[in-house]
Amino acid sequence: MGIVTRSRTARQFERDIFLAFFALGLMGVVLGFVPPSWTRFNGQAEYPAPLALQIHAGLFLGWTALMAAQIAFIRQGHTVFHRRLGLIGACMIPAMAISSVFAETWSERFAALHHPGGQRFLIVPIFSLSLFLVFTTVGLLLRKNSATHKRLIFLERDAMRLNRITL
Repeated sequence: MGIVTRSRTARQFERDIFLAFFALGLMGVVLGFVPPSWTRFNGQAEYPAPLALQIHAGLFLGWTALMAAQIAFIRQGHTVFHRRLGLIGACMIPAMAISSVFAETWSERFAALHHPGGQRFLIVPIFSLSLFLVFTTVGLLLRKNSATHKRLIFLERDAMRLNRITL
């Protein structure tokens, strides 16, 4: 009896850690993207965002919402819904990868023209994107092993934050 209780407690603690990690990442997204987005929605943007950038922003906003829903489903024990929603996520991954390449190259060109010296070393976002693709793809392929799956998705969230490093 004591082993089952300890195991449930350990699982709950682990779920709490994943929730806290997601919340911390979400806070970073809000602090990083809400101010410029608010400026854009108020018609005071520094530049008009091309369609590729808008698609990219929408996909990653959707991915963040999807991750929040996935965490909520697992915490509530709704693994069937979690798996169904995971199929949507699997379909989003290629579109996110393609939109990321367009968004990063457009952003670098914009920085080179309007903020000389403000461009980043492009390999950082490309490396981050590569890690994102590896962790999500392998995480989906190994979804039957829940411990490995959730750790790979955990790393995927970290890989996305790596992109915000400016060299």
